[in-house]
Amino acid sequence: MTLGKDSFMIPLLLALVAAAPQTPKADVHGDWVVQCTKAADVPPCEIAQAATSKSTGEQIMRIAFAYRGSGERYAVQIRLPLGVRLTQPPLLRIDETSDLEGYGYTRCDAGGCYIERLLGTPEITRLRAAKTGVLAVLGSDGKPMVLPLSFNGFAEALDASALQNTAWAKAANR
Repeated sequence: MTLGKDSFMIPLLLALVAAAPQTPKADVHGDWVVQCTKAADVPPCEIAQAATSKSTGEQIMRIAFAYRGSGERYAVQIRLPLGVRLTQPPLLRIDETSDLEGYGYTRCDAGGCYIERLLGTPEITRLRAAKTGVLAVLGSDGKPMVLPLSFNGFAEALDASALQNTAWAKAANR
């Protein structure tokens, strides 16, 4: 595997989307929440959406995007519960017709299993134009779990977080 010049940014951006801030500043844009925290050496804002189980009320999926503050690089982290079939890659489909590729599991810990990767402008452009989506995964028992996604407010939330992260990057000469 060859790592690109921005590979060093993956840990920094994923640290942002993985952080569990105590009291984040939150701003709602449609179905997306912009959350900003003060953390050293990572962009301060991310956008997120979560799905909860109707039967238990527990969070079963969280998807978050963060802009690094300069260039055209974004990170995405999707957290799913433990018990997903790791040998079967998840399916991310937008607007019932377009499948996004390259979404594989990167790790699991006590908090769940994660899909983490960097995104460039072409993929972000597709997500900005999307209306709806689904994330489909298989449980360890082979049963599918299909989680709906809404992109209502996605572009506005991403722009709001990018504005904050760009200001952070400029102030820190990043």
